[in-house]
Amino acid sequence: MTITTVPLPEPAQTAYTVRACKNDPVNRHGVGHRMVAGLRAFVLASALLAIPARQALAAGEANAPPTLNVGDVPGGLQTLLRSSGDTPSPRYQLVWYRFREVIDELHALNAGALDLGSIGDSGLITGRATGLAIKAVAAWQTDGANNAIVARAGSPFRSLADLTGHKICVSRASLGHFLLLTAAAREGLPEDALKLVFLGRADCKAALSSGAVDAWAAWGPYTVMEELHNSAQVVLRGSELTTSLGLIVGTEKVLQAKRDVIRDFLDRVARARAWGRTHQEEYARAYAEETGIPFDAALLLIKRDNTRMVPISPELKAALARIQNTFFAANILTTKIDLDEAFDLSFSVSQN
Repeated sequence: MTITTVPLPEPAQTAYTVRACKNDPVNRHGVGHRMVAGLRAFVLASALLAIPARQALAAGEANAPPTLNVGDVPGGLQTLLRSSGDTPSPRYQLVWYRFREVIDELHALNAGALDLGSIGDSGLITGRATGLAIKAVAAWQTDGANNAIVARAGSPFRSLADLTGHKICVSRASLGHFLLLTAAAREGLPEDALKLVFLGRADCKAALSSGAVDAWAAWGPYTVMEELHNSAQVVLRGSELTTSLGLIVGTEKVLQAKRDVIRDFLDRVARARAWGRTHQEEYARAYAEETGIPFDAALLLIKRDNTRMVPISPELKAALARIQNTFFAANILTTKIDLDEAFDLSFSVSQN
């Protein structure tokens, strides 16, 4: 059984005006960022929902194996599995969908267009806080050095305090947002010391390059590319401040209906993660080919991340509780979730 990739168009870039601090940015038509993202996600989810039906009709097989529809990011789990030599299961067909923004992936999960999603730790908290019935079934940890506050080359900023009164671009309720809030609290900066500009990742990159903002709470490949190829000034790294967890999540309905298939998929992910830790250059070549970033950036990203599977433990839940408490105190969340209800512990995943 071959692995099928269903390509999706890249989400359209929206032109946002830059606004500081507590207000959401708006696009040039005056439509709020959240509304634009929600509408885009609705359109994506509607299109996705039609795909499995078309696939089943095209197959024309009454007893065709079930599909497992998985949300992913460029260079993510699909690239890892393929480069590791993963052997597809004959019992189900794996279909991948690519997303660049977690809000789109969460909406697709909620709409039933996806069975599983691959998201960061803050996405689980914000998703459930808005009423999405998703649960995490597996987790991995990175070292956090690729979560960083970066400024343009030659900037005078050497600490977060240096950025007082300056504009910092960040995605709302993201790990970068958590990094900024945690670092500000550690340094004793007042709540209004930092002027936060809330944009998506691609828009943050453009805003930093153009000088519309002074710094960016970046992550992963964005951080590495800014460092290696734009000579960015790293103001702060998240190694000791961020949780840096990745999660595989699904809705409660899907986790019950496709339990055996999901368990097999999680085992495949765990084996691929173990392979990636011992074959970093091979993984980096595949990552570079998939994403288009240079090999040196891909290799540095993978080495720094040092990604490994971790159990869903009390320590992991405590880490997520810190994110939740920080966002709640900053009025990013208006309600708290029961973290014990945010996980399905019935899936046993290898920690190799």
